Amino acid sequence: HILVSFDAYVSINDDCIPLATVITSASVNDCEVAIPLIRKSNTVAKNLYYLMDAAYDHPEITELCTSTERVALIDT
Repeated sequence: HILVSFDAYVSINDDCIPLATVITSASVNDCEVAIPLIRKSNTVAKNLYYLMDAAYDHPEITELCTSTERVALIDT
């Protein structure tokens, strides 16, 4: 048997419409995907907030959101 694992990351708006997606192997750390996903999402829509769980609580993510005039709402 061959086991293939992957993760899909999706940025959605308030109406649950996908704005950006990134698919990676399961071995990629969630935080490594957040910044490219935020940048991709910013090219499609003017988001005011990014809601993320505690796994994304990193200064680089908060700094990117702040520098692009967005607010990172991260569960801690």
